[in-house]
Amino acid sequence: MPQHRGLPPPPPTVFSKLDLWSGFWQIRMEDNSIHKTAFRTRYGSYEYLVMPFGLFNAFATFHAEMNHILRPFLDECVAVYLDDILIYSRDMKQHVKHLRRVLKFFDDNNSTSNCPRYAKFATPLTNLLKKNTPYKWEPKPQEAVEQLKKSLTSAPVLILPDPERDYVFEADASDQAVGAFLMQDQGNGLQPIAYLGKKLHGAELNYPIHDKKALAIIIAFKTWRCYLEGRKTTAYTDHCSLKYLKTQPNLSRRQVQGIDFLETHFHYDIVYKPGHKNKADALSRPAHVAAIQLLFEEYHDVLYARHFDSNKTLAGIAKHYYWPHLADDVQNFVTSCDTCQRMKSSKQKKTGRLQPLPVPEQPWQVVSMEFITGLLPTTSGHDAILVVIENFSKMGHFIPTHRTACTEETAQLFVRYIISQHGTPTTFISDQDPKFTSKF
Repeated sequence: MPQHRGLPPPPPTVFSKLDLWSGFWQIRMEDNSIHKTAFRTRYGSYEYLVMPFGLFNAFATFHAEMNHILRPFLDECVAVYLDDILIYSRDMKQHVKHLRRVLKFFDDNNSTSNCPRYAKFATPLTNLLKKNTPYKWEPKPQEAVEQLKKSLTSAPVLILPDPERDYVFEADASDQAVGAFLMQDQGNGLQPIAYLGKKLHGAELNYPIHDKKALAIIIAFKTWRCYLEGRKTTAYTDHCSLKYLKTQPNLSRRQVQGIDFLETHFHYDIVYKPGHKNKADALSRPAHVAAIQLLFEEYHDVLYARHFDSNKTLAGIAKHYYWPHLADDVQNFVTSCDTCQRMKSSKQKKTGRLQPLPVPEQPWQVVSMEFITGLLPTTSGHDAILVVIENFSKMGHFIPTHRTACTEETAQLFVRYIISQHGTPTTFISDQDPKFTSKF
């Protein structure tokens, strides 16, 4: 295990902590080491493609990788211990700057935040991405964005579970998702331990409300089984009939399976709690934050304000109001304005003209690949064509395939029709199709 040697002087006074999620699984195994991770189950043998827990050098490898990634910040404002990242500063003003730098660094490297109940909040946004759905920005998607922003900036403090005490959780379901949060009373009243959220899919969306509420309870028990098994647990729901779930006659097969799982593994009670007594979904916004938001809307968004840039908006507000970091807040608001981003011309440097690709030195050295989809299925079931063009002679291969073909199937077609006849090309040209950007 790595040893932490403390923080450099002068002593910091403000701290923030980041915890990485599934960090070991972000490191690929060497191809010649994959077979060494094989394990056998009654369902067959499996191998790890990413670094699992428990390997002899896993901790050292991951710690070295984290030190390499965060090297620009080490001994300045960041300390790393495996998947825990500590950001420290002398004062709050400096700490805000350090946080912005570190979080922007993670954002530039395609890292994402794990937002509790994201599945429920983001449903109006994910619905816009479905096929044959018109893109129409209505109040519900905007409310979802605001709720997600609030969830990412107002996380509650969680406590560690005490295995000697009983557990309590509240579970609920909506039309599109289920959610729950686990609590425990350790002498200061009920405090949160963990949250969960899961979007419903397929047949689950068609469940009656009674079954959706029951599904929320079952998912909570499955998720927190490591905590709840063997301890007394009280599950609160706002659906009264679930109190009598164990004694109801004429249960469906799905309900019987759920009850059998609960009765086999847990000692629990289901208690009815009226909806008006349930916990609120989010904390209220502080009054001064709402007032600042109103000022921004008055000086930037209303019709007569004409969506000025940050300098003109700042000049208008600064005539009558002031608060710390006023200029930074105005800049952040203007750059995040949806109307400005859509309607105003970009201030970024214009992209250059398209350049032709260099001519290869010999045939089948460079190939271009693309899919043609949206075709009617043939008698053999093919509904797509994999087009492979050789860039030197413009010779083409048109290979029948399926629209849903995975990366492995596409690679097999490429080996069968291209490599077996012409050898292996040195360069592949394609769009950003996941079949080509993965380990093709």
